[in-house]
Amino acid sequence: RDDDFGLEKNEIYSLLFTGSTPTDGVILGMNSSIVIIDDDIVIVDFGQDVYTFNENDGYGTVEVTINRNIAQDLLVGFIGGPNPNQPYIEISGSNVSEDAQFTSGGSLTYTIIFLLMNDTIGLEDNEFYNLILENPRPSRNVELGNTEINIVDDDVVTISFLGVPYEVPENVGSFTVHIRIDIGIVRKLTFDVSGGPGSQPPSVVISGTDVNEMGLYFSKSVIVVYLMVNVTDDQVPLEAVEEYSLVISNTNPSENVTVANVGTIRIIDDDGMTLRYGFETP
Repeated sequence: RDDDFGLEKNEIYSLLFTGSTPTDGVILGMNSSIVIIDDDIVIVDFGQDVYTFNENDGYGTVEVTINRNIAQDLLVGFIGGPNPNQPYIEISGSNVSEDAQFTSGGSLTYTIIFLLMNDTIGLEDNEFYNLILENPRPSRNVELGNTEINIVDDDVVTISFLGVPYEVPENVGSFTVHIRIDIGIVRKLTFDVSGGPGSQPPSVVISGTDVNEMGLYFSKSVIVVYLMVNVTDDQVPLEAVEEYSLVISNTNPSENVTVANVGTIRIIDDDGMTLRYGFETP
């Protein structure tokens, strides 16, 4: 009878001749032994083929399971850890090396917990590596599986104009716009900046200039970009404030990248006007 228990030791018992009827002329042979070998396979595997975690989860939880009850205790090693040679990542996973223990009559599930370190570095690829089961004790009729760990970078890179609004006098000639990212990144991030005075009220003579800068970038070593904006002094007094905005667009990559604000520019008229009083002589 198949009992569906794994890791059983061989079941051995004897068959004995105890007598015969009649006894005359009957010679009893040798006793015999019966050996019943357990052929139930114990499969030790992970609960999922792939586990996905976010970098800021703090820890990852993985389950190791066996497919049937066992007649004796089972120890299985598991090992794994991040691959330091993956491009475009900062290591967040931690190395794992310990034993999962399953006891006869106990739980069919063992839980592994390992640390995840949030590195606050943006634009990373997914960090992936394998956890492998090994060295089962006992090993007969035991099959092992493995799983893949994926750690997703959930850090958001924020691009912002610093020091807005930019208020400058009309005779400034030019001024500098500062654009910054808030965290480090592992790959280049490009973007465009555009904007201009456009239509202004009749009380404004346009002094600002159009901006159309394409392919600006941040990198591991560049966290602030400087952009020069020219201003024309028109020598016209009594103007209203000239106001317009610069915008950031076409970020590449775009996933987990956000733009915090626009670069508002306000050009203040500083042209004076002289009034002269006089009298006509007849």
